[in-house]
Amino acid sequence: MSERHSDRFRQRHRLHRRLSHKVAAVTVTVCVALGLGACGDTGSDASGTISGADGAGIATARAAIADLSKKPFTVEPLSKKPPTDKTVAFVNCTVSGCNPGKLEPVTRLLGWTSKEYSYDFAKGPQDFVAALDSALASKPDYLVVTQGFPESVVAKQIAQAKAAGIPYIDSSGASPIDGVTVNVIGGKAFEGVGTTLAHQVLAMAGGSVEVAAVLDPTQPAMAASHRGFTVEMSKLSPNSKVNVLEASLSSPPTTTVTQTINFLRTHPAVKYLVYPGGTALYTGMASALKSNGMNSKVKIVLGALSNPANLPDIRIGDVAAGIAFFNSYQYLIVDPLARLSVGDDIGSKAPPLPWVGVVTGENATDAALDPPGVSETFARAWRVG
Repeated sequence: MSERHSDRFRQRHRLHRRLSHKVAAVTVTVCVALGLGACGDTGSDASGTISGADGAGIATARAAIADLSKKPFTVEPLSKKPPTDKTVAFVNCTVSGCNPGKLEPVTRLLGWTSKEYSYDFAKGPQDFVAALDSALASKPDYLVVTQGFPESVVAKQIAQAKAAGIPYIDSSGASPIDGVTVNVIGGKAFEGVGTTLAHQVLAMAGGSVEVAAVLDPTQPAMAASHRGFTVEMSKLSPNSKVNVLEASLSSPPTTTVTQTINFLRTHPAVKYLVYPGGTALYTGMASALKSNGMNSKVKIVLGALSNPANLPDIRIGDVAAGIAFFNSYQYLIVDPLARLSVGDDIGSKAPPLPWVGVVTGENATDAALDPPGVSETFARAWRVG
């Protein structure tokens, strides 16, 4: 999960549950014939030779990574310029990971008025409900909700929005339930990130490899990203092995670091440590690998990377790579609103991400976290640029 989404969900899970601190090793794909030793890293990297029985799959993974830079980022133009008299109510959390205030400049491009209704995770789901009630009472043209709590918590409000004819844009939710107009940056988007994460790991490994995936399985975005990762790993490299290291977003980072180090000690064949849903569970891990003498044996690859704060770790080599996750996601939220305003089709209710990228030490700058010219591309498509 991207840093901003990870921050948000860490706060939520501290309130919702106290998951027992456990580490589970779950074999997702089984090494064939020779046991764990056959699943080790070949020593190759993305520029090296391909070896082993999974050569065709590794070649496919490398081709997929190479193709990412060849695909132009485009946004379908609106049929006409949007009206300028629309209002947006934005229900958003107060933690930094929710990027308070970041939606308003994007809606302003359309000449629209937006107001943010904040909720505090520390005050529990009732504060979320209160913020959504206030937003609905303002009778906006469009309702955007950072879904920090499950949709079931606000099923009544979703039904009210539907009855009032107010489109409900669900940001970061699990799936588009009845009454939700579109689920932006949801399960489908994170599955795609997981697929690219698998491509990057296999491209770097150059052959079958043993991996440990660190995630909180109760967190929908992490689960979706991990699902995409394991499906693609199984498809392209059936001789690879993916272990699941279960951690909890409600635990302090030091607990997760200790769990991870202990896991790596008992699983010495692991060559890649991946974070399918973002970077929240990664905090403190790079320095822990160094202090335990493991940094030369285990490579870290981050999924759903969107926060520039993680880029220095990639630049200095503490992290081998990250999957860029559309840092300027506010445009993705506003785009369906712009289309609805002119009567255009918004497409899928659970769209995949229109762009992902790979960040390595060679390109670890803020610009690598977004497609080139993202703001200009959307402005042209919306006929305001």
